[in-house]
Amino acid sequence: MPTDIQQLTERYVLGKMSSDEAADFEALIQNDDDMRQQYEEHRILVQGAALRGKQLMKDRLRVIESRVNRSNKSRQSKGGWIVAILILGVLLLLAFFYFAKRPSTDELFNSIDRTYVWNGGTRDFADDKLIEWQQMYRDKRFQELLPILQKQSEQTPENGRLRLVVGICQMETGKLSDAREVFSSLIATENPRFSDLAKWYTALTFLQEDKIEQTKKYLQELADDPTADKHRDALDLLKNINHDN
Repeated sequence: MPTDIQQLTERYVLGKMSSDEAADFEALIQNDDDMRQQYEEHRILVQGAALRGKQLMKDRLRVIESRVNRSNKSRQSKGGWIVAILILGVLLLLAFFYFAKRPSTDELFNSIDRTYVWNGGTRDFADDKLIEWQQMYRDKRFQELLPILQKQSEQTPENGRLRLVVGICQMETGKLSDAREVFSSLIATENPRFSDLAKWYTALTFLQEDKIEQTKKYLQELADDPTADKHRDALDLLKNINHDN
C-alpha cells in the first residue's frame, strides 16, 4: 500500500477506500505512532476543509441576499425590478444546490473515524483465539464476530475492553439499542479507561438515528473534559453538527 499519509487519510475519511484498503490502512496507523499522529492531524484538516466549504457558501448566500435587499430599496425603474428578480433567481438556485449537497446524517457518520484499536493480551482467553478475534475485528467482520464475543463476554463480564468491543460490533451491525445498553453499563463504572469511549460511541449511535440533541449531550460531556478520551474528536463533531443545523 502507498504510504502518502495525507492522500491515504483523505481517501479513508471520505470513504473512498475498499474494505481491504481500509483494513490495511488501519493496521498501518495502529503499528506506527508517528504515522498515527500524522493521520490524526490531517484528518482534522480534511474534515475542517469540508466545513469551511459549507461556511463559504453560507457567506455567499448572505452577500447575495444583502444585495437583493439593497436593490429592493433603491430600484426606481423597470430595469431595477428585472435585476432584482435575476439576483433572487440566482440566490434560490444557489440555495437549492447548497442544501441538495448538504451531507446527510449517514454521510456525516461515515466520515467519522470510528477506529478503536483492540490489541494486547488477557488472561481470560487463549492467545491464539484472541489473535483470531482481533484479526476478524480489524477486518470489520462484525456480524460474524459478534455472537462469539457476546458468549465470551457473558463468561467474563468484568472484562471492560471486551464489552466495549461487543458494543462497537453491535453499533456497526445496526443493533443500536443493544449497543447503548452495553455502553451505558461501561459509563456507569466511571472507569475512565472505558467510560469516555463508551460516551463517544453512544453519541455515534444516536447520530445514526438522527437524534441530534442526544448526540450533542454525550459529545458535550467529552468536550467539557480536556482530559477525556475523544475530547478533540467530540469538539470537532460538535462543530460540524452545529454548523449543519
